[in-house]
Amino acid sequence: MASTEVLLDRPCDGVAVITFNRPEQMNAVRPSTVSAFIDVISSVSGDIATRAVILTGAGRGFCSGMDLSARAEFPPQDVPQATEWMRELFRGAVAWSELPQPTIAAINGPAIGGGFGFALASDIRIASPQARFAATFVKIAMGPDAGLSHTLPRVVGHAKALELLLTADTVDADEALELGIVSKVSADPMAAAITLAQRFAAVPEHVSRRIKATLQRSASADLPTAISEIEVSAQAEHYCHPEFFANAGRWLNAHA
Repeated sequence: MASTEVLLDRPCDGVAVITFNRPEQMNAVRPSTVSAFIDVISSVSGDIATRAVILTGAGRGFCSGMDLSARAEFPPQDVPQATEWMRELFRGAVAWSELPQPTIAAINGPAIGGGFGFALASDIRIASPQARFAATFVKIAMGPDAGLSHTLPRVVGHAKALELLLTADTVDADEALELGIVSKVSADPMAAAITLAQRFAAVPEHVSRRIKATLQRSASADLPTAISEIEVSAQAEHYCHPEFFANAGRWLNAHA
């Protein structure tokens, strides 16, 4: 039986929408949510017809991170056991970050704690005016998770990331746009995300996936390696695909 905690919808060709569906809990995640999320991701990851994936939340919130009300599911306060439990809990964030398709977060409301992490693990983020972002971990004497220690400094810089993590300050949609946390603020972030996803879906599947992979590999490489190894390898794959000469011929005819 399919879980109701994470929904999968296909609003148009080539586009999948994944929705955290625990609106009464502001879409907080618990182990069962993670399992359902991973199942949905697995179903779209290898589907070549799915060329862009959108993540959002049901109701007023995007995701409020770990469900602190589910204490019965928490592990003992033993470091090895807690480590394994948390590694399992955040497999969903890893799976989302590893999706080969371009991903878009349609942030309809608060993205708090691990929910902030899910947002920043997305390739592109579009927020509603009601969106709020906060790394509230210090309020419960915890540190960052869901990848925020990696993604937040890359987006806002080390100093601002440390400030946000130690103060737990809330960032509204306009400040998030200024900081680069989101690329757009829209009254209807889902409509904006679908419009952008449709443009991504028009790109050949092997091209969009390889461009994303090239960016990910180049992010941890020096410039000469990016040019002479990573990009060259990807371009050779593009060049040897039948669509290259077919598209090149159409482009030349259109610009003759």
